[in-house]
Amino acid sequence: MVRELLSQAEKQYLEDYGLGGLDPEHLMIRTFRKGEFLFEQGTALEKLIIILEGRTKVYSMAANGKSLLYCFNDPGAIMGEVELMTGAYASSSACAITDVKCVFISYERCRDELTSNLKFMNRICSVLAEIVVQDSINGALNILYPFESRLCAYISMTSEEGIFRAKLTELAEFFGTSYRHLLRTLENLCKKNVLEKSAEGYLIKDERKLKTIGIQYYSV
Repeated sequence: MVRELLSQAEKQYLEDYGLGGLDPEHLMIRTFRKGEFLFEQGTALEKLIIILEGRTKVYSMAANGKSLLYCFNDPGAIMGEVELMTGAYASSSACAITDVKCVFISYERCRDELTSNLKFMNRICSVLAEIVVQDSINGALNILYPFESRLCAYISMTSEEGIFRAKLTELAEFFGTSYRHLLRTLENLCKKNVLEKSAEGYLIKDERKLKTIGIQYYSV
């Protein structure tokens, strides 16, 4: 039984969305390794996804190859709610940045039950409202704050055990900046004693300063 595979805390995530009464046959537990996609932009998204363990990043790619990072999703976060309501293809991609455990709920089997569930719909309205507010904040911060702030926020959210590891060429493309500018920014952070370059990546020397520079980007 699917529910027997869930901890009490994980069952509570379902309850929080008013989904505790769903037929267990309609639930599917899935795991993804770090770097795997839960779904990709432009594909049909046929299930609602609730994160149980791990973290994902959600972003979109423009036709010119530039990307826009929307947010990071932690346990309890839901994805696919927009596509459930609109029937559209996925407008973004979700990639696991740690190992991820999640529950899938099929649209085909559960659409009527989901859309007639008042508690679920109220919760989805709240989630969508929070997304609109945070997107507005992030949009303003993108204009008003420098690249260094976005980079620090990203490092803070994706580092593991105090070490930031990333392919810098891909990271530069992800942020839509030049590789040279990325290296200069990382070098400046090292000079400020926020980071320290090592063979493993970049060690976080001053986490408080890193978060201060990074402000509140990419919150869900």
